[in-house]
Amino acid sequence: MVKVPWRIQNIWRRVWLSMGGSSGWGRLSTRLALIGFPPYHQRTELSLLVEQGFVSPRAEVFHRNWEQGKHLFLDDRVLIYQFDGSGRIQLGEKVRLFRDTILQTGQGGSIVIGDQCWIQPRCLFSAFVGPIHIGNRVQVAAGCSFFSYNHSMEADRPINDQPLVSRGGIQIGEECWIGAGAIILDGVSIGAGAVIGAGAVVCRDVPAGGIAVGNPARLKRLRSGGPA
Repeated sequence: MVKVPWRIQNIWRRVWLSMGGSSGWGRLSTRLALIGFPPYHQRTELSLLVEQGFVSPRAEVFHRNWEQGKHLFLDDRVLIYQFDGSGRIQLGEKVRLFRDTILQTGQGGSIVIGDQCWIQPRCLFSAFVGPIHIGNRVQVAAGCSFFSYNHSMEADRPINDQPLVSRGGIQIGEECWIGAGAIILDGVSIGAGAVIGAGAVVCRDVPAGGIAVGNPARLKRLRSGGPA
């Protein structure tokens, strides 16, 4: 069996990826670029071959008001979805969204994800009423959820009939690390460089460089070693 040189393989992939997209032909072009290429994380290399990046043929984008930066990576089964009254979604350069992650907006909610963010599998960004803003170079581990809203719970009507309310948007500073399974609720601001422990439920602000753990999340210490 003749081994095709890596340089020629990259030319093949670059040509087909340049014609990729959400149309039937675009999806076919992407599938041709994937021939013989490993799945999952290694496919992030393909997003660097062309400015438009890599969008898996199995990803779904149903959103009229979204923008992407250069070298975007959308893995298998990523879903970008809009409900009525949706705000925008803006993804920065070299954003990586891994499989089964969902970004959804409605009722004026919006999502901004900064440059070089890595969003691991099965994360949910649900922006209704309030915005979600993620700074540059943020690392989000698997299974995290972000909700910029809550349900009203007044006693005079059934829960299903309650309007959505929000204490404000979610703001995540640059270079934060959000641990696996963490939940970030509306009105929360997390300062630059903070760390959120696995499984934490964050319902109050976390300062820059802070380490917060638990349910509800509490500030444990500062990364600098100073007092919390």
